Amino acid sequence: MQRCTNSPDKDAAAAVLNGWKRVTEKVRAGHLRRDAEHVKKTGPLMFEDVQAEFLEALRRGWSKRRTNTRPASASHLYYTKHVLDTFRTERRVYRLIDFTLKAVQKHLDGLQDNDKSARTQNYQRAILSGFGNYCYFKDYLPDNPVEKATIADVEQDKRRTPRALTDKEVVKLLDTAEARPLQAFMENNRGCVDPESVKPETVDKLKHAGRQRRLIYHTLVSTGLRWGELRGVRVCDLDLDDPHINLPAKITKSKRAEVAVFTDNDVVDQLRQWLKDTERFGAVTLFDMPTSGIVVFDRDIEAAKIKKTTQDGIACVHSLRHTTATRCARAGVPPVILKDIMRHSDIKITMKYYTHLKLHDLHGAIQALPPLTGTTTAADAAEA
Repeated sequence: MQRCTNSPDKDAAAAVLNGWKRVTEKVRAGHLRRDAEHVKKTGPLMFEDVQAEFLEALRRGWSKRRTNTRPASASHLYYTKHVLDTFRTERRVYRLIDFTLKAVQKHLDGLQDNDKSARTQNYQRAILSGFGNYCYFKDYLPDNPVEKATIADVEQDKRRTPRALTDKEVVKLLDTAEARPLQAFMENNRGCVDPESVKPETVDKLKHAGRQRRLIYHTLVSTGLRWGELRGVRVCDLDLDDPHINLPAKITKSKRAEVAVFTDNDVVDQLRQWLKDTERFGAVTLFDMPTSGIVVFDRDIEAAKIKKTTQDGIACVHSLRHTTATRCARAGVPPVILKDIMRHSDIKITMKYYTHLKLHDLHGAIQALPPLTGTTTAADAAEA
């Protein structure tokens, strides 16, 4: 059998031939399958080809640390592809062998020069590191080139820190969210709208939208759910007799089945009436929610005259989750229980990032301590 080494240099051709001989010897010794002798040499591995293989592995739930698969979400796959595509084109890394620490560090330095936040820098670093781990695990590379790349200091570069809303702000938000759909229709249309000319079904539809939006915000702030999690909750996941929500693994951030409890009994009664009035049951979603609530929430807090940005941070949809943790902490809920309510893996996350306690909250807790005053009786002196 004749095979071409595709090497004009004699020494290079001899090296290729010796490699083939070693493979043949391993096949004869039983260390390799017979197919290994007939593998077509396709040249160097290309970055784009391994990237496609990596994305497919993520879609199927690959991880070197997990035995149970946990498929990546569509949004994570999209952003991962965006990061790898940008890295490949801007750094001109076309061969996998060119995926080096120098190229990775230049990419991260470029993000910093473009005024990207430390959190964004670390997120992209983590994606590149995951790709490097995959290449190392598959023996495509001798090591992970991202391991020695610098890590940005998130504590020194906080851009968007959600703040907890006060109780007064929550009440204003709920009231405004319920009234705004109808109010916006009556006031923000072109020309003057005559209330008597509006069809009753239109008014009912707008009131229904306001009622639903109020319930959405109320449920978020009463359970600590994320927007995407509540969007996926079905009626059959809701238990109003023993108030809690069973969260399927496919809608949670951790991709594990979890339970969310209610911290406010008022919303439980409102949800019970909501199900009765809307006749929702079974696998129907609890609410009709858009993919993102950012735009509507910003308009609601603007209408409610709630400051978007303060010295404590910004008001956003995720602020409702921070509000849940902060209200529970002020009510004296033990940190261990609060961690379970928030469904965090580490109590440090709960206490460091989600509980926004101020100085007057600490003074209130200190005032609960018993005073160290009194008089010493003769019996006490004798015992001493």
